[in-house]
This record gives sequence, C-alpha cells and structure tokens, in this order.
Amino acid sequence: MNETTLSMDAQLFILSWAQLQYATLLSPTDETVSTAKREVANRLQRDFSTTELQLLARAESFYTVSFKEREETKFLQFPADEIESLI
Repeated sequence: MNETTLSMDAQLFILSWAQLQYATLLSPTDETVSTAKREVANRLQRDFSTTELQLLARAESFYTVSFKEREETKFLQFPADEIESLI
C-alpha cells in the first residue's frame, strides 16, 4: 500500500469526503449529502490535486480510502468510528 504524507488539511478533507460517502451509502437519494460530497471532492481537486476518491473497504476497525494525488495512487486509513460518526 502506498501510504501518503498529505497535509493535515488535505487529510481532514479526505476524512470529510469519506464520511459523506458513507452517508451516501446509507441514504443514496439525499441530495444535501451528495452536493456536500461533490463540493469536498472539488475542493480536494482544486487545492490539493487529489482526484479519484474511493471508499474501498471496511476492516474490523478502520476504513481505507484510495485517491490519486498528482496521478499517483495513494491510500489513507481512518478509524471506523471516525467515518461512521457523521451518522
């Protein structure tokens, strides 16, 4: 796995995106969540050159998010309770 050294701001935006993606999985027709997720993804692309975000998997205690930063695929892991805390 290609771990990354992103700025704390970028990591927090990716965490926010992952929380919103999780919320989308629970309520796929919620336009407010979909709009917020798009806005966070746009900000990540504009400010941090981060694209192609994917919430890959939930292990027992964490989620893995993949993304591209300047065309290089990278991964971050977040504790499950942080991802699921939005709901």
